[in-house]
Amino acid sequence: MTSIRLGPGLLAVAAIACGSGSQTSSVGASEITSYQDLADHVAIAATAYRSTMMDASTTLAMCADVHAGYDREVRPLVEQMVALGGDMDGFMDAHHGSGEADMECDATSLMQELDAHAVIACSLANLDDDRAEVVRHVGSMTGYTDHARQRCGEMMAGLDGQGWQWGGMMAGCGRGMMDAGVPPDGCHMMGCGGGMMDAGAPVDAGGDPLSLGKRIFDDGIGVDGQAVQRAGGMNGSYGCAMCHGSNGHGRTMTMFTAPNITYANLTDPLGMLAPDGTRGPTYTDASLQRAVVDGIDPDGDTLATWMPRWQLAGANWDDLLAYVKTLQ
Repeated sequence: MTSIRLGPGLLAVAAIACGSGSQTSSVGASEITSYQDLADHVAIAATAYRSTMMDASTTLAMCADVHAGYDREVRPLVEQMVALGGDMDGFMDAHHGSGEADMECDATSLMQELDAHAVIACSLANLDDDRAEVVRHVGSMTGYTDHARQRCGEMMAGLDGQGWQWGGMMAGCGRGMMDAGVPPDGCHMMGCGGGMMDAGAPVDAGGDPLSLGKRIFDDGIGVDGQAVQRAGGMNGSYGCAMCHGSNGHGRTMTMFTAPNITYANLTDPLGMLAPDGTRGPTYTDASLQRAVVDGIDPDGDTLATWMPRWQLAGANWDDLLAYVKTLQ
């Protein structure tokens, strides 16, 4: 893959992050343009990664090296975006955009998606599955960078005298959520239409509880069309299916093997069958919710750190549980 050289403008932007707190006065046209360059470079590198993985000459044996090269290229760019996100939000705050400021959330979502993909990349059963994961990941990454470019365009339009007209906040983001220190989980692009990012409109799952439960399981998107928040464990923009598979039977990842979470296995009177062949505790509906929300199994033991602590209650939990009960 072709490496991207960062020009002086990008280096100048990186220097803004060295100060403490938001430095709104330091953000002007050149910094906004350079921030957009960062987003552009991430999108270009992600698209090139997808093209390389989809090329007929790419083999399963090459996958890990292709991913490693991509990650080395993109991670420093995203790190700069994360470091500068607060300054960009500060600019929006100072120009009538405090209610929509989400650049820090957007950049953090990029990093979380990059981290989540790194766990599963090149660890699936065959090359076609690995390629499908790359397509999912790149769709999510380019969705976030599209939103960042939109924001930069809005900033530049205001500086050019066209007034400050901010688009809707990215789905899954909110200033109150960020101020409270809750990790901002952006919208998983497989479950979102382009208009969802722009206007925050809920994604239509038909209103059927099983369809809504499937969306939570597959994409991590709740009944209100927003990303279900996580308070611990591995964060990222994804649903249960990323690690447990769309059928719930579990997947072998780079660093761990996710267990079978079909309802019959979870509630087996002999104990849940683990990937290593041992038996764990038997789950009930109540203890399963405790495990998902608090990371505690029926025996009172803490689940592995890979397991997210999902903030699931009410209709979100009821619909997810109903869907899990259909998995065989």
